[in-house]
Amino acid sequence: MVLRAWELRDIAPFTSLPRNQRAAVAASAQVRTYRHEERVLHAGDGCTDVTILLDGLVRLFRTNLDGAETTTAIISPGSIVAMAMLRGSALHDAHADAIGRIRTIDIPADTFLDLMRRYPRFAEAVARGLITRTDDTFMDITTGAHGELWSRILHTLRKLARPPHPTGDDGAMLRLAYRPSHTEIARLVGAHRSSVTRALRLLDERGLVQLEHGHVTGVRSEPCGAESAFGDGHSQAFSGE
Repeated sequence: MVLRAWELRDIAPFTSLPRNQRAAVAASAQVRTYRHEERVLHAGDGCTDVTILLDGLVRLFRTNLDGAETTTAIISPGSIVAMAMLRGSALHDAHADAIGRIRTIDIPADTFLDLMRRYPRFAEAVARGLITRTDDTFMDITTGAHGELWSRILHTLRKLARPPHPTGDDGAMLRLAYRPSHTEIARLVGAHRSSVTRALRLLDERGLVQLEHGHVTGVRSEPCGAESAFGDGHSQAFSGE
């Protein structure tokens, strides 16, 4: 599949590159497409490229010895999916699955590092993205591992919301870029499907999510009074997850 230079114009960190350099990157990058839930990366596999997400969303996760999955991040377009080479590692440290239909580009690590050396603004954009990615990953890990189930569900759904998020409109209902089933949400938050279904019904009753035919179609954009009240009243409701 051919990548057009203009497709990189609005994708961080390529926005900072000169037009001719974006064209060179587009000409040399390898474009890949993936179906929903198709494996993008396998933890432990070797890597020589930097993989960047062009369209859609990707779930990063790790598995324990029993095969249980823990979601560590949900990343959006412009994010670096595979960054092991940037950390000096030759192996991927997490699995990555597509959420919906996605496209990625693979850029040889040497080429990517050369761009960082030659274009300081590009390097700064990469650094900002990595800092944001680290913060998001930390939030996903702590929320997923220790938060109440309803809080984990809301946090995850907000990551799935269609960008850009509205600003100055706290509590707005966000449409989801991908509409997950209860089973898919259970896998994302690390809980039983029955517990997720029970939580979603209560969240729907409080107006914190929208449900249509068993699928979640919307989520409130930011924590609000209704969410705080929900937490006060239902913190123990899902202790049996």
